[in-house]
Amino acid sequence: PVWGEDGGGCGMALDWVVQEHTDADAMAQSLGLMEQLWQQAQEGVLTDVRIHLQDAPSRVFTAHRSVLCARSRVFLGMFESDMEESRTGEVRMGEVSADAFEMLLCFMYTSRTSKPADGAELWHMADMYQIQGLQEFLLQSLTPESVLGAVRFASTAGCEALRSACARVGRTCLSLIPIGDLAGTSVQECQLLMSHCIGDLEKFRFAERWHRANRGNGGGGHSIEVGDGCEGVEQLLSMVDLRMISTADLLAVVKPSLLVSPERLNTLYEKRLRSMEWATQRFEQVKSIGSLGRGDREFNRPVGVALTDGSKIVVTDQENCRIQILGLNNASVLRFGSRGDGFGRFLNPVAVSVDREGTIFVCDHDRHEVQVFRMDGAFLRAFGGEGSDKGKLLNPRDSAVTRDGNIVICDKGNHRMQIFKPDGTPLFSFGSMGEFEGQFNHPCGVAVSPSSHIVVADSGNARVQVFDGDGGFLKSFGSRGDEPGEFQSPDGIAVSDHGDILVSDWRSHRVSIFRDDGQFVQAFGSEGEGDDHFKGPAGLTVSPGGSVVVADQLHHRLQVWGKL
Repeated sequence: PVWGEDGGGCGMALDWVVQEHTDADAMAQSLGLMEQLWQQAQEGVLTDVRIHLQDAPSRVFTAHRSVLCARSRVFLGMFESDMEESRTGEVRMGEVSADAFEMLLCFMYTSRTSKPADGAELWHMADMYQIQGLQEFLLQSLTPESVLGAVRFASTAGCEALRSACARVGRTCLSLIPIGDLAGTSVQECQLLMSHCIGDLEKFRFAERWHRANRGNGGGGHSIEVGDGCEGVEQLLSMVDLRMISTADLLAVVKPSLLVSPERLNTLYEKRLRSMEWATQRFEQVKSIGSLGRGDREFNRPVGVALTDGSKIVVTDQENCRIQILGLNNASVLRFGSRGDGFGRFLNPVAVSVDREGTIFVCDHDRHEVQVFRMDGAFLRAFGGEGSDKGKLLNPRDSAVTRDGNIVICDKGNHRMQIFKPDGTPLFSFGSMGEFEGQFNHPCGVAVSPSSHIVVADSGNARVQVFDGDGGFLKSFGSRGDEPGEFQSPDGIAVSDHGDILVSDWRSHRVSIFRDDGQFVQAFGSEGEGDDHFKGPAGLTVSPGGSVVVADQLHHRLQVWGKL
């Protein structure tokens, strides 16, 4: 027996026993003792407390006062006071189901419990009676069967740790949540579960199952739109990017559900057809711009390339330490910059992006910073600086502009993406060194898709990863190899207006095209010295007319493929 922290109340504290006796035999003996006490409580042997439930008047639970006091401060206070329960040992409890209370008692004795019939009730009791360790246990043992109850409790209690744990379960287990449990579940609770799910098809199926559990199929055999009395399912469907669902699944899953109008599906089909026509066309080199040198339209290892709204080409001329702006007709418009440490000068300019206002952002790999210029070459500001803290950079390798005007920096040396405001204020970052989902190994390229997804060339891991605008992992594709759809060293990355993803491979000397779902379409280019061959292709971009402009780095030129 041990005494409670407040100096009173004798209890058989299992947590204390386990902490003080660390060898396996002692722990086994302690656990065995508590199991025996639990058996006695169930049989009413040597118990001194009787618990009556308002919701189950015919059922009476018996327990040991010492165990209740050791595991709950509420029971400790009750039995240390002059309350009737302390004098008589008779405890009456309201609004508690018999099944949930039995699980609560089981945990107080044994530190385990079966899967709860109503997780919300167990969470509520853990909070109300301050049961030592129960909430931590529930956090670690959330299952698809118990997560809805936990979501309900988290919604009412405002428990952020529990909300995060529920979202993690929803990330991969939406399809395992029983459809019967979805009846009565609120839209907000479902949105929490869907918020971290990485598959749009799985999210759609979950929304459709919630709809069936709560509203049937609409009762009329027609598609449900806002205004048909089913705003809830529309809120869930707003979290689904139908563009990320394959055409086969659109036909087999989405269309039969009647939750998406025929007009919307037809629009998706038409976009797919236009994308398919562009992505499957025969790509041929139509123009080569530049050669080795320091003059106008000459380069020494061009690396980064971007297009302005006026279809001018902005190029980072790496070894010449300058920026060149050209027209697609080969006309030289402007060049600025030189080697040095001052603002407006470069040590190793490797990437460039241009926002809607014509502001130019240049990543300097060796200065660990981003310099910002007007379209006329006037220096505006710089941000970054060497380091790993928030807002610092280590060998920034690429940049992209989001739809809301923020700047995504491919922070290669820190193995992460950082998002900045246009003025250089850091917002957030995501990623770390590694090979798991959401981790990077020297990422070299970044682009933003029409759906605002952040697409990353994860060079060291020989793959492409796709994230939502908040840095949440969505999917990855590609692996190391020389076969179609594989990479040796993915470097530059761009996304067409149709959502197709283009990746330059520096070591395989080719550009690969993928659909937005990661399906390989085709590749063009190969190693060689001819007009239509590459040697170390780096940055690339897609013009509004569908041309692909590639920085052919070791040939010291730009190549334009497709149509002008």
